[in-house]
Amino acid sequence: DEQNPNYLNASKWILSTINSGSANRLFQVLVENLLACTFIHKEHLDELDDVDLFTYRVQTLTNVLKSNGEIVLKNFGTELTSVHSLDTWKGEDISTYKNLVLVVLLKFLNIGNNTHSKGIRSSLILLDSLLDGSEHNFKTIVSSLLQLSSDYITLEGLEEELIAVSLLNIVSKVLSLSHEKQIKLDIFDDNNSHVKYVDFLVTSVSSMEKP
Repeated sequence: DEQNPNYLNASKWILSTINSGSANRLFQVLVENLLACTFIHKEHLDELDDVDLFTYRVQTLTNVLKSNGEIVLKNFGTELTSVHSLDTWKGEDISTYKNLVLVVLLKFLNIGNNTHSKGIRSSLILLDSLLDGSEHNFKTIVSSLLQLSSDYITLEGLEEELIAVSLLNIVSKVLSLSHEKQIKLDIFDDNNSHVKYVDFLVTSVSSMEKP
């Protein structure tokens, strides 16, 4: 947090760690903390799952990556992981720490019975920071975000509305990236998908205009 009096010292330490060639070890510790929350592999959350801890660790990683401009974020996208249990990830690309965290975030966002709004919004913020259109599965990620959009916009409540706003922001970003990088999104070849997205936007705006 930039408002924290220790932010400058922490930022300098992170930069010195990157410059000394120890970035991989730093990223390993941060990402292993996320992986320790094993509920990300479940289909449904239950009351014993410590989502607050997962959220805190997501926020910590976000703060680290956002320090020192783009330097840390770029390193995160190229440093190779040391994860060995490839069977756990069922063919997912977890070659770099960025790719691994993208998989983790999408797993968390798609877990059933996930009503932890702070965890969802924190994950979307980190996802927004990581996505740049270079991902090999970019189209799949966009489809997943559109599906999440459709799911959450049907729910009522302040927290759900905040999640909808976060989803609107990130969907807007990925569509802008697809245009900028000339990535053809096949999902819009399907009229149903197109209608679904337009309906999501209209419903979102309408619900947010309600008193």
